[in-house]
Amino acid sequence: MAVYNELASNPNIDTSHVYIFGFSAGTIVLGELAKQYPGRWQGIMLLNPSPLPEAKVGMTQQVLATGGSGEDDETRFREYQEQLAKVGIPMEWHIHENAQHVVRDQAAMYNRTLWMADMVFEK
Repeated sequence: MAVYNELASNPNIDTSHVYIFGFSAGTIVLGELAKQYPGRWQGIMLLNPSPLPEAKVGMTQQVLATGGSGEDDETRFREYQEQLAKVGIPMEWHIHENAQHVVRDQAAMYNRTLWMADMVFEK
């Protein structure tokens, strides 16, 4: 939040376009930020999330989640997508085939980068 606050003090920074990103256990902190500062984040990006942030009205404008096929995240992501839809937040999710928790495959990393860029720059 110190970085956010410093940047927000600059009149050239548009704080209506701030995205947060979490990987694995880092999604615990991301969830707390989403809970404590709802509406501050244009989008939330969850890569191989351990916990998923609680779906709350106004938490964010959109969510992106990715995982490896070895983690059985399909059901978890689908259920989370339904929870988010109930509070009006769209979610896009992707599962990388033949990948575990830490995706090291260059093609998968490239795809993740493109999905994140698409989210920020709105396809």
